[in-house]
Amino acid sequence: MSTPRPRDSFVATLRSPESQATLRGDGDRLVGGSENDAFSVVDGIPRFVQDQHLESFGLQWNRYEVAHDDEDRATWQAKTGVSLDELPGLRVLDAGCGGGRYAKVVAAAGADVVAVDHTRAVEKAARLCDEAGLSNVDFAQADLKKLPFGPESFDLVFSLGVMHHDADTRA
Repeated sequence: MSTPRPRDSFVATLRSPESQATLRGDGDRLVGGSENDAFSVVDGIPRFVQDQHLESFGLQWNRYEVAHDDEDRATWQAKTGVSLDELPGLRVLDAGCGGGRYAKVVAAAGADVVAVDHTRAVEKAARLCDEAGLSNVDFAQADLKKLPFGPESFDLVFSLGVMHHDADTRA
């Protein structure tokens, strides 16, 4: 079995969070113009950060099952006010995807989703979406305040139940 890799179309959109240099795939790394623009790819997921203070959240997301399709669709509608019928064809960022339940809902509705979390919860999110047969979701482990994307990369960005976990929520 081969090691999963991020889709080439996804890699082409990635930028260094610090320099904004365009990144390219180089084996199990993404590289830009300097050694400071080098990032690992582990289990097909680009890693722009370490778990640090949020490691326990990654462990929890990977341990417990929290996805409940009907409830997650209802929560999506209630929290965002966006109908699932509006999503087909949109490029959507799930900023703080946790275990991936809303990334799954949005991708199943037909959006092209990028799911980002600061923790290894992205691994759980990737498994959840893979088990659902969703190939229109890409994942990255990154700091939401230093995302690896250029301006105007998304049609819609959402973040549910995330910001209050940050070490500096106000920022």
